[in-house]
Amino acid sequence: MEGIILEEKKYLWINHSDQTGQDLYCYLNEKGEKIYGNIVTTSSTEHPYSEHSIHKSAECKGSAVTFVEYHRKDNLIKKSS
Repeated sequence: MEGIILEEKKYLWINHSDQTGQDLYCYLNEKGEKIYGNIVTTSSTEHPYSEHSIHKSAECKGSAVTFVEYHRKDNLIKKSS
């Protein structure tokens, strides 16, 4: 699978807010497994959002090694006829 390999160690986080309309990124971790999140940072322990952010809670999903794809969350919702 092709993708962009990051040079310095980065971590993918997903916030616990409503995901509708948010950007969702897919990366491969160090084991080659797909992980999904909203923001990439240089820390696996420091909360990625400021105290003034609307996102109060987030979880580190792992090391973001290779970028795979990007989606906007509302584009992933299937509408029934």
